[in-house]
Order: sequence, then structure tokens, then C-alpha cells
Amino acid sequence: MPDSSRRWQFGLRTLLLWCGVICVLLALVTQLGVLGVQIAILVVAIALLTQGVWRLKPRFTIAAVCLIGLVVISPHMLGPDVRWVGSADRTLRLHLVDAETKQPIASAVVCVWNDEGSEIERTDTNGNVQVQLSLTSYGVDNLVHRTGVVSFYGIWLDVGVDGYQPLHIELAELTSATHWDLYGGPIPVINVRLERE
Repeated sequence: MPDSSRRWQFGLRTLLLWCGVICVLLALVTQLGVLGVQIAILVVAIALLTQGVWRLKPRFTIAAVCLIGLVVISPHMLGPDVRWVGSADRTLRLHLVDAETKQPIASAVVCVWNDEGSEIERTDTNGNVQVQLSLTSYGVDNLVHRTGVVSFYGIWLDVGVDGYQPLHIELAELTSATHWDLYGGPIPVINVRLERE
């Protein structure tokens, strides 16, 4: 007669193992999108295959083979990637300083513009200004994952203030990146240095 305490102990170990596998799979899916789904299915298939071979249970082996087949055809099941182009309203934060002294420049007239509109503001006493602008965005979506960025190309900055050379420059030249994650945090402060006349 089988020992019920050993059966309970084995059942608990199996339950904990599957809970761990499910946690890993959820992490993969949320971080890697479609690839995470495929890896998760493959991990479950390998777990079923080892259980099927180890315990001599053909139904586990059959399930594993079916899941491996699912990984092979899953890109077709998840649908095609949809590429899109649009626009997104974002706040641009600028900080104007003297190129030599690094002191903030107050009361500078700042105009940020692109094909969709423009915004004119003055810097405060700390040399800071915020402007709201509609930026070009683009990305790729499918059933389980979406990506997107806003582009800094085609956005122009004009700055004028007494005692400094006027500035006319494309925003992409001032930033360390040409785009920013559409679904990420706010765009970092953009530092602008002005040369004296």
C-alpha cells in the first residue's frame, strides 16, 4: 500500500515546481513579448516531455510535441506586425545656459516648431522653459506586444535674447538621441548653450 505522506510530499514539490515555472513564464512574456510567449511555450513543452519520458506517460509526450509544433506555427497565429505612423503630444523641457559661464539665461524667447505647429515661451529666472508640441510617432504592434517612439527629427528650435547670438537648430542635434520611447517616462531636460555676441 503506497504511503500517503510520500504522495502528498511529491504532490507539493510538483506544485511548487509548476508555480516557479509559471512565474518565470510570466516574466518572459511581459519582458519579451512574442519571443517571450514562444520561449514560455517551449519551456512548458520541455517540462511535459521530461515528465512524459521519466514517468512513461505517453499523453505528456504527445502534449509536449503539440506544444513544440505550436511554437513553430505561433508567428502565424499571433498575426502580422502592424507598422504605424502617427503623432503624440509631448512636453519638451529646455534649460538655457551661457556657453562659457554655465549660468542660466532668463527671459529668453524660445520658439519650438515643426510642420504640425509651434509654441513660443520665455525662460524663467532659472533658465527653464516647457513647451507642449505634437511629435511624429511610429511603431510596431501585434497581438501581444507594442513598441513606439517619438521622433526628434523635423523639430526646430529658435532662441533669441539680448546679448547672445540667435540660435536656430534642429532638436535632434541637441539631444543625445534621435527619438524617445513613446511608452516610457517623460523626455529628459534638453540643455541649450548660447554664445555671447
